[in-house]
Amino acid sequence: MTDFKLTQDEISSLKVTHRTTRKKREADRIKTIILLGTGWSVREVAEVLMLDDDTIRNYLSRYKEGKLELLLKDSHKGYGGKLSKSEIVQLDDHLNNNTYGRTQDIVFHVSKHFKVKYSISGMRDFLHRIGYAYKKPKLTPP
Repeated sequence: MTDFKLTQDEISSLKVTHRTTRKKREADRIKTIILLGTGWSVREVAEVLMLDDDTIRNYLSRYKEGKLELLLKDSHKGYGGKLSKSEIVQLDDHLNNNTYGRTQDIVFHVSKHFKVKYSISGMRDFLHRIGYAYKKPKLTPP
């Protein structure tokens, strides 16, 4: 990687961006480019930043292709889930109108009405993500 060099203006610009960023991932990407542009090898940068060699090469190729904009672009999309947005709204309405004592019963309801299979732990995690919490029923004296 000795053919990659940065000018002092590019290094200064990258350092300013590095100081203003709040995301660790973006900061690591910028540090990678600065180190490679000042003569460090891919292996050395990977060792110092505790990243994989292929990741370092990926950052470099992204920077060469689209400069800082492409380097910092994060195109990762998280898992959307098994239920669509409209199905989640329907389930939310159903849960607001019906009380379930067990997560297993909700799993059965979702399987029956939406034809989507969840494990009990998966349903529990999903319910937490959409704002539900388990509250153990308490006995009240007659």
